[in-house]
Amino acid sequence: MKRFGLIAACLLLSQQATAMEIHSTDIANGAMIAKAQVFRDCHGSNVSPALSWSGVPKDAKSLVVTMYDRDVRGGFWHWIVYDIPPTATGLPQGAGSKRGKGMPEGAKNGANSFGNLEYDGPCPPAGQPPHHYQFTVWGMSVKNSDPTYVGNAIWFASYLHQHAMARAMFERQYGR
Repeated sequence: MKRFGLIAACLLLSQQATAMEIHSTDIANGAMIAKAQVFRDCHGSNVSPALSWSGVPKDAKSLVVTMYDRDVRGGFWHWIVYDIPPTATGLPQGAGSKRGKGMPEGAKNGANSFGNLEYDGPCPPAGQPPHHYQFTVWGMSVKNSDPTYVGNAIWFASYLHQHAMARAMFERQYGR
């Protein structure tokens, strides 16, 4: 019996999904967010970064990508992409434009905290310490995210945590 339990435990451990990972070739590890990704009002180009990910759970129904400023009181969503097919492995640079350049089929830009259906980069108040921006890919247990939740920051955060099977995140800073 002990031998069976040990074998079963080893099989379960070997079958566990690998952890999700997310990376960007446009935002270097340990570096400030580049001007290309900074909001226009802060003299940036406001271009969404290229992102790539791996380790999506096999039973994920869709993916969501977010960019969130955790230093704004109540938080601030700069970018939301939902209904990304679980087979997608990334978003190209510029996918956060209003046209969704290079967006995987079916994926949609959700309303950010500015109320725009696009990527809007960082632009913290001048003189404040740099803000921390979290780029996250969420493996979701639902196929189509509810756009009514996407447009409401509090509901959306709850929705993500309720339906997320896995997630991967990296954080970068920007200040002026």
